[in-house]
Amino acid sequence: MSYLNDALSLGCDTFVTGDVRYHAALDAREAGVNIVDLGHFATEQIAIAPLAEKLRSELQDLSIYTHRAKDVFMNIKGEIS
Repeated sequence: MSYLNDALSLGCDTFVTGDVRYHAALDAREAGVNIVDLGHFATEQIAIAPLAEKLRSELQDLSIYTHRAKDVFMNIKGEIS
């Protein structure tokens, strides 16, 4: 969200992030900008398997393991006004 003002100055109408801060979200709402908060887990988890495969191919003498985690947050469907 630290790039929100930069995005606004460039005419952004939708801002995708992994970390929405409360006051920045209010600023975005006031400016008419959509916020998509994908969360840290969702945006980072997708990179783990490809990164592990790349490491395995580059570092064949090492055993590469990945941690299988679950997102600690749940999705709540519905609109908040």
